Amino acid sequence: MHYDTDVVVIGGGLAGLLAATSAAQRGSRVTLLEGHLLGGRAQSDQRRGYVFNRGPHALYRKGAGWAALSDVGVVPRGKPPLGISDVRGELAGALVAVPTTPGALLRGGGLKRRDRFGLGAVLARLPRDPADLRGLSAWDWLNAVTSRPVTRQVVAALLRLSTYSDDLSSLSADAAIAQLQLARHGVVYLDDGWQQLVDALATTAQRAGVLVRTAVEVTNVVEEGAVVTVATAHEHLVAKAAVVAAGGPVQAAQLLGSCPWGDLGARVTASCLDLGLNKLPARPFILGLDTATYCSVHAPGAALAPPDGVAVAVAGYGYADEATLSAVAAQAGVTDSDVVERRYLHSLIVAHTQPRPGSGLAGRPGARVPGRTRTFVAGDWVGPVGLIGDAAMASGRAAGLLAATVTV
Repeated sequence: MHYDTDVVVIGGGLAGLLAATSAAQRGSRVTLLEGHLLGGRAQSDQRRGYVFNRGPHALYRKGAGWAALSDVGVVPRGKPPLGISDVRGELAGALVAVPTTPGALLRGGGLKRRDRFGLGAVLARLPRDPADLRGLSAWDWLNAVTSRPVTRQVVAALLRLSTYSDDLSSLSADAAIAQLQLARHGVVYLDDGWQQLVDALATTAQRAGVLVRTAVEVTNVVEEGAVVTVATAHEHLVAKAAVVAAGGPVQAAQLLGSCPWGDLGARVTASCLDLGLNKLPARPFILGLDTATYCSVHAPGAALAPPDGVAVAVAGYGYADEATLSAVAAQAGVTDSDVVERRYLHSLIVAHTQPRPGSGLAGRPGARVPGRTRTFVAGDWVGPVGLIGDAAMASGRAAGLLAATVTV
């Protein structure tokens, strides 16, 4: 049997790049096909010297994504958020100090003493292994651990911040708690945006021998015996294995001609207002307590702005119009005269699905496609580890290694 390549990877986002690199580093001949530009939702855009990610992106220091990058030799560069020790929460139109460290809980701030102690108790008693809570929603768990309304609002805001989900009743408690635990180890905003990861992975993949082809649309993936045939508009590639890392479960099912996973739930979305400023706002980090919003200074800190410039991301979990996000920026101290560059994105895909109560993280599809032995999937909806970018990168790494095992 003549094979054009050992492994075909469909999709050039972070999951696809990690899958291709992982397989190539194990000795497989790999061809990566991308319909557009490499990077997918990890691409960053340049605006008059400011770097805007496609939505506010943070990389968890102890997350599965960081580990997967390290495994292939990519070391992320970035800085922690500015003002994380001085978080302000927006509650009923007013700003209150939100304690996010043990010292801040003791010192006081904008919350009443009982609310502060209640918050400290919830955070101190997070289960080490939340897997047993996958039958609950994040909201059900939250109602079970605190009866104080303000404490509940603060913890809900922290859950939204770490999961990017505005619907905690549809998110499994194990996934939400795992993210909250992960957040304790800190995040970084990446220098040059998440384009840094795209460029580094593309270079690493090509050094490993991956043949990267962009502007190639794949139409279907068929597995028959020891052959996987990947069809495009102009050719058929015959391979020993394939990894589908393009989009979510709907797109994967379209390419495979069947949907072996069933309905995995709704997408997670967000709106974002990116601002390039000429000075630092008075309040660098604002978290909505009774609204699903957030505002954070990304530069200075990470290299995302010209000298003396400031980059701010304002997000609405789910959906928020531009006026709403502009009002959040105003609470941070941003005025019209401060704004050098702005961009509003009304409907971003944060994740193609989220773990649901009853199944949790362990109930997500694995990298192996049911009924097939040489076709694998990767993306933010695949695998038992992590959410959003962490899930995409971890599943990409896992799928690439599995694909490499069937090519020898």
